[in-house]
Amino acid sequence: MTLQHVDILFQLIVFLFAISVHESAHAWMANRCGDPTARMLGRITLNPIKHIDPFGTILLPLIAMFTGIPVLGWAKPTPVDPRNFRNPVRDDILTSVVGPISNFVVVCAAVFALAAIAFTSQ
Repeated sequence: MTLQHVDILFQLIVFLFAISVHESAHAWMANRCGDPTARMLGRITLNPIKHIDPFGTILLPLIAMFTGIPVLGWAKPTPVDPRNFRNPVRDDILTSVVGPISNFVVVCAAVFALAAIAFTSQ
């Protein structure tokens, strides 16, 4: 396995983790706000299989990785029924914004971990 193959495998693992965290955060918040749709469909999970969109999660990222362009992709959208929300306007906003916030939290944790590794390896 060459270094390029290891890099592609690492990118794929990171990508799957990122979309799983993002989509499960949407599902978790929707459930907290009163909509059990995503929970009933088993979407409050970090299992990437539950969040995979065949084109956006598999085909497009693989094409991007092998051609050298930046990896772009998406997951299967989290099912939400706003009619189940206790406060529809507020809860819809919360459910929407928690996905990007979860990505930011993961990035902060990764930066902290990398900084700790760099600091201890000196």
